Amino acid sequence: MIEEGSEIEVDLDRMAHGGAAVGRHESLVCFVRDGLPGERVRARVESLGKGGRFANARAVEILNPSPDRRSYDWAPADPERTETPVGGVDYAHIRPEAQRQYKAGVIREQLERLGGMDPADGLLTDLTVQPLDAPSDEGWRTRVHWAVDDSGRLGMHPYHGSDIIPVEDLPFAIAGINALRLYEGEWRSIQRIDVAAPACGNPPLVVLTAVDGVVPEEIADDIDVELGMCLPTDEAVGAVILPAPRSGRSRGEKPAPVVVRGSGDVVEELSLPDGSSLRFRVGAGGFWQNHRAAPERLYDLVGQATGLAEGETAWDLYAGAGLLTAALADRVGGPGTVWAVEGSPVTAADAEFNFGPEGRARTPRAAQTQIVTTRAGVEQALARWGTPSREAHGGADPGRRNRPASRYSPEPSSIPDVVVLDPPRQGAGRKVLERLTQIGPRRIVYVSCDPAALGRDTGYLAAFGWKLAEVTGLDMYPDTHHVETLAVFERA
Repeated sequence: MIEEGSEIEVDLDRMAHGGAAVGRHESLVCFVRDGLPGERVRARVESLGKGGRFANARAVEILNPSPDRRSYDWAPADPERTETPVGGVDYAHIRPEAQRQYKAGVIREQLERLGGMDPADGLLTDLTVQPLDAPSDEGWRTRVHWAVDDSGRLGMHPYHGSDIIPVEDLPFAIAGINALRLYEGEWRSIQRIDVAAPACGNPPLVVLTAVDGVVPEEIADDIDVELGMCLPTDEAVGAVILPAPRSGRSRGEKPAPVVVRGSGDVVEELSLPDGSSLRFRVGAGGFWQNHRAAPERLYDLVGQATGLAEGETAWDLYAGAGLLTAALADRVGGPGTVWAVEGSPVTAADAEFNFGPEGRARTPRAAQTQIVTTRAGVEQALARWGTPSREAHGGADPGRRNRPASRYSPEPSSIPDVVVLDPPRQGAGRKVLERLTQIGPRRIVYVSCDPAALGRDTGYLAAFGWKLAEVTGLDMYPDTHHVETLAVFERA
């Protein structure tokens, strides 16, 4: 009888979404971490699914290694050198070329299983995952975070675990992050530390989240001293302390973030082919793409995928600080309109600044583009879009192409020609996609960081009369099971 702690031999045949390899032990389906298709492994069962229908396990011995296997130089994450490796690098034992092949297979499976696509469809058989930049010994992440243990040391959690394993240099982080030497500090009033370090070399930002019950203002001086002991003396570094997060609604004012050094944000720069650059302010806790090469690649690929012409209208939903908004504005030019919708207060404020009078996120071609930024949840913004104001209500034809502006302005009145979606991991969902179908753009460009969410939403769009016209994968998260997908949908 198989139970938790049992050791079994398993032949593995494919990679599953989530990072495990799949195989069978007799009739039992097993999801095995640290394994690879084509391998026979001895695995230790860590949990059983409902009714014992499947097992989650970890490979403890590779009996027949795959040629796609490689050794991983970072000991804290290497299951062959530590009993409890840190999580977050679950593809690190796989050759980079093979990682991309397995990720492409996962995208195909989700589009087939959840999206209802034919496995023989050429879009799926030709689907590949592209690397973002040339191989390099330098890390790729411009954003990292650590947990902090009871002694104030930085660390990472094991896979699905709450323990904190001390770590120092992070091989996947860009050099500017490791140069801060934050692992040398003792952060006793802090529960988490995040760092954002622009790939362009602009000053990084350290975001420290206080332990519950600690008021940021009361520890600011101590944190400044600790930072001074860690940071290189010639490094211009910003730092801000955030209060501990609270779930649900609580009465009274929450403690405000406290800026310890710098301005409390970072400035990202995007280099364009003509030699010019765009600048984006990103505040503490605001969203920006993690991979050093991702912003420029997405700006280019999404802009091309829209097929927008000068003077048209585009919507950027889940807009973040406005990276893709800038690409859309450049496409539609001065006569065009872009609506950027973002629900996060911090990031929505960044987008408003970036396209306002002081911002520098507009190309010369987009200098006069009407860019409307709205802080709202996407579902709520779409639900109320096009609702006539009281003044315009009389005699308005709700079916005409240009509708009266909503009383919930600001928002554009024109139906979009193209909509860009870059939702969080859970995807856009049925309500958003159904509402967009009712509104009537000619094209939807969907940027997804989760193949299962994309597969599900592809199924919804198919039911609403859309077809997948283009799809490609981008390896924006090397050495992990995560993958970005760019999909273009058109009316069937």
